[in-house]
Amino acid sequence: MQPAAAPLALCTTLFLVLHTVRDAETLSAIRRNEWRRLKERDIKTMIYGLETTFPHGDCPYLTCITQTSQFLSADNLRLVSRIVGSRACNVRELTLRRVALSLLNIAELKHALRLNTTLRRLDLADNELGPRHIRRMAAALSHSTTLRYLDLSRNAIGLDGITVLAKKLTQPSRSKGRHGALAPPLAWLNLRETSLGSKSMPWLAKLIANKPTLRWINVGCNGIGANGVTLLVRTLSESSIALTHLGLDLNDLGVEGARELARFLRNNRTLTHLYIPRNNVGDEGAAALADALCVNRTLRYLQLEFNDISSVGAQALSAMLRENNVLQGLQLDLNLLGDDGCAALADALAVNTSLEHLSLRNNRITDIGAGFLAKALARNCSLQHLALRQNRLLGIQGHSTLADALSAHSITLKSIQLDYGFPEWEPIYETYADY
Repeated sequence: MQPAAAPLALCTTLFLVLHTVRDAETLSAIRRNEWRRLKERDIKTMIYGLETTFPHGDCPYLTCITQTSQFLSADNLRLVSRIVGSRACNVRELTLRRVALSLLNIAELKHALRLNTTLRRLDLADNELGPRHIRRMAAALSHSTTLRYLDLSRNAIGLDGITVLAKKLTQPSRSKGRHGALAPPLAWLNLRETSLGSKSMPWLAKLIANKPTLRWINVGCNGIGANGVTLLVRTLSESSIALTHLGLDLNDLGVEGARELARFLRNNRTLTHLYIPRNNVGDEGAAALADALCVNRTLRYLQLEFNDISSVGAQALSAMLRENNVLQGLQLDLNLLGDDGCAALADALAVNTSLEHLSLRNNRITDIGAGFLAKALARNCSLQHLALRQNRLLGIQGHSTLADALSAHSITLKSIQLDYGFPEWEPIYETYADY
């Protein structure tokens, strides 16, 4: 019997080696997103091998699957779904962006998500998903006890879609050990550009109110208006959510919307980042926000790009910067500050000790405004990054004035962004590069 055992052992070893090689080729194809090369038997064989090698489901090779801007056929997505639904594969992050998901694809994915117990991040942005797609997805997501990050941006979810999400994702979990908890425990939710509108806000408010784990929300480019933001901030104020990031760009908030946000900021103690570019808040809205930030001591970054803010609004922001020594970033690109607004901000910079990032691109600033900033930089001890690009009237004299300030004073500035459109500006650029 001894001689027969050797060939059997050799055959077993050869079989395992062949399987290992085939599985390695399959894993390599998956990592390179070469799904067309793979067949279902390849995935089945690989999963069998992973179950044997990692019996506790701690495989490190497939934790993240990413497919972007490449069409996935129904057969391809079936393979992806089989991997996502396998405990042995240990998939924790799934990104399928711009892959043209169909209702059939969503059905496959829905089944996989029900089986998955490890997924923490799901990104389905820009897939032309509508209410019917969301209806199928939401049922599966409602069972997840691990999902923390959900990106559905740039999909036509609309009122019907957000209604389904709010209903499904606020149902008590029936999962073992989490009975009664609201699944999934989302911390990050991106619904930017999803055709919500103001009528969808009650349902979004319901969803948010039942997710105390939320820390980051983006509902930009949805046309929610002042009424929508009023309901949103009221929900945030009345709930136990410790939100840190709020994105509301391109929502036609206007002055009234800015005032609502200002009221919210006066009492809020958790928000650190507020993004409200392109909302027509104007000088009155900017003044309301500035007044609130004289009281608020938690907001770190404020984005006010393209909001029709003139030197009048800049005066209010300047007064705020004299009082507030918490704000670290202020973005005012594409406004109407001019040299007068620049002068107001420069006065505040001379005494402010917290602001590290200031962006003033495309604000009609000339050499005169650059002179005000140069004087402020000589006294400021906190600013690290200053952006002045696309100020077409800022010429060689202004650049030279800033360069002289950098050369003469030991300051904290690490970067300055300027336009260099002429050969004679190159020596000035070299001066900046030394600092």
